[in-house]
Amino acid sequence: MSSLNHVYKEEYKNDLKSQFEIIKSIMDNINTPVFSLDTHYHYTSFNKAHQLMMKSIYGVDIELGKSILKYQSVNEDRLKAKINLDRALNGEKVTVTAYSGKEELSRLFFEVEHQPLYDKKGKIKGVSVFARDITSQKQAENAILKERNKLKSLLDSLPDGICILSDDYQVLYTNPALEREFGEVNGKKCHEYIFGKREACSWCRNTEIFAGEFQEHRLKSPVNGKTYELFEAPIKTFPKIKSKLLKLHDITPEIKTQKKQQQSQDKYRLLIENLQEGIWEIDKNADTIFVNDKMATMLGYSPEEMMGKNLFDFMDESVIPFAEKNLKKRKKGLKERHDFEFMKKDGEKIYTTLITTPLQDVDGNYQGAIAAVIDISDLKDAQNALEASEGFLRGLFENMPSGMAVYEVKNQGKKGQDYLIKEFNKTSQRMEGKSREEVIGKSLYDLRPNIDEYGLIGVFKKVWGSGEAVYFPEKIYVDENYSNWYENYVFKAPTGEVVAIYNDVTEKKRAELEIKKSLKEKEILLSEIHHRVKNNLQIIVSLLHLQEIHEEDLRLIRILRETQGRVRTMALVHNTLYQSNIITNINFQNYAQQLLEGILSSFDKSRCIKTNFEIDDIPINLETAIPLGLIINELVTNSIKYAFFKDEGTISIKLEPLDNQFQLSVGDDGVGIKKDIDITNTRTLGLQLVNSLVNQLDGEIELDRSRGTCFKIKFKILDYKKRI
Repeated sequence: MSSLNHVYKEEYKNDLKSQFEIIKSIMDNINTPVFSLDTHYHYTSFNKAHQLMMKSIYGVDIELGKSILKYQSVNEDRLKAKINLDRALNGEKVTVTAYSGKEELSRLFFEVEHQPLYDKKGKIKGVSVFARDITSQKQAENAILKERNKLKSLLDSLPDGICILSDDYQVLYTNPALEREFGEVNGKKCHEYIFGKREACSWCRNTEIFAGEFQEHRLKSPVNGKTYELFEAPIKTFPKIKSKLLKLHDITPEIKTQKKQQQSQDKYRLLIENLQEGIWEIDKNADTIFVNDKMATMLGYSPEEMMGKNLFDFMDESVIPFAEKNLKKRKKGLKERHDFEFMKKDGEKIYTTLITTPLQDVDGNYQGAIAAVIDISDLKDAQNALEASEGFLRGLFENMPSGMAVYEVKNQGKKGQDYLIKEFNKTSQRMEGKSREEVIGKSLYDLRPNIDEYGLIGVFKKVWGSGEAVYFPEKIYVDENYSNWYENYVFKAPTGEVVAIYNDVTEKKRAELEIKKSLKEKEILLSEIHHRVKNNLQIIVSLLHLQEIHEEDLRLIRILRETQGRVRTMALVHNTLYQSNIITNINFQNYAQQLLEGILSSFDKSRCIKTNFEIDDIPINLETAIPLGLIINELVTNSIKYAFFKDEGTISIKLEPLDNQFQLSVGDDGVGIKKDIDITNTRTLGLQLVNSLVNQLDGEIELDRSRGTCFKIKFKILDYKKRI
């Protein structure tokens, strides 16, 4: 038997343990913070919601066996908590609301319920606590209370009587001004309180008011004998209107002055006649009882012609239903401003703005209406012209060959997501592969996720800040959908938006790269050609030199040497071009310097001949460089051979700009050329060659004999001749 009891006890323990685990699991998964403390305020249990709450509001990680008061680092919270816990430890059920938590973390408003815990002997062994976060509810209650007090304070301070009524005429609120007029409500309905009637007033438009309309009346109250101007308005609440506002303005003093106003009517009429606006008054049957000259002229009539005619006689049939609807509003006592189209005497339409006011007698009965009429035909024409202009500009915008997008700027335009698309033309839609509806309202970042790294956002921000237009040159944009080159022109619209005009220049860029690649290949080829030409010319020089070695005829040897010099001159040009980065032009300063040194080195080294070299760093093309080099070769060679009897002297070479051309001067301080020699008509091969080369340059040559010999050649850079 004892063995059986032991089995039952074990099953009972297991069952309790299982139930405890279930309860603990439930408590851990509810959102309400729950915990229990012993009599020393130490935790004996807590669920996850409470653990997370303490972390959120105090920044602490709580542990079982530790005092809750030590975790509450805000002194005010700790003192209040201790008071409430002590009350619960004394057997009291305590429910309080209070703020808890650090300001810098999260100070929330809780409803906290304390329940004392008892042991088997009925002695209090601790406290269980449930805490509910009601911060949002508290904030909403405070906001509602604040607005309610603000509105009540405003209504209480108004000089006119104000009351709020339900749809069954119950008086929900009265301000002090109204109570001064009619006393306390004491449960009366509005018609009883203000007008002393048992039933609702016949003029009351409760249905229209609770349908959302506004009403104005002028009525006399039997309760105090005063006349009031009443204004009724719906108080809109969701999902339907539940109350209305009634304002009563005492116009009794105004009524008393009506007789005096009648006496001033003539003066009033005179004023009306001289107004710039048309004035039109009708009676309750819509017949004209007064128009000023301006109104009659506006429609092409005289005032006498319009008097007595019905309002509807001056309009097209198509607008009569609209006029009838407006007239019903006047009969209800409603003022209004609206645009309207009248018909002139000649049948032409005229566009006007009407400011209409109903006319009522002292009892609030409709007697007619009066309107101020403003001719807005010119404004209408301007509006139509503006619409046409907008249509034209819209057409230009939509049909531009470039993509065009308009962006609204948010948050100072720091990132791509701060530029929201307002407009997107057809070209942009084709380029992006998206319709206008798909992109309007989205950000540039949504369209191009890598736009912040592209560099365009900095341009957008600069344009938006300074207002100055900026051209953003060709640059490749890459993301998972695009790898294209674009150029952008960005400016700021007068209305503050950033506008980008952009083109996809990918094909153009690819063509440019192909051209550059082809050009590079041709440059390499041309450089190789110059190199081979130079080598071939060097071979010719070598062949001439070999021939010279085997010749005994001095005259033939001289001719061979001169020919070698001329060939070297041409070879030097090709060598200079081959070694240069620019293969269309050569640095003539370096070329001429090397040429002069080469000529001097080919003659007797014992001769003391100096050089005066004045040539700047001037780029000269191949067409011009070869003739100039040959001219220098012939003239310098002649100077070395014939100018110096004592084997010493100076040779000068100078190249200088002269107006829109250049002048090459080659001279020496030797004995000079005989005066009877005509340099343009000579039998010597060297000078014949010089003249031929000058003609090739379209230049002019002259000889200066004042100090030795100096040839001056004026020429222009020859145009490049296409070879491929």
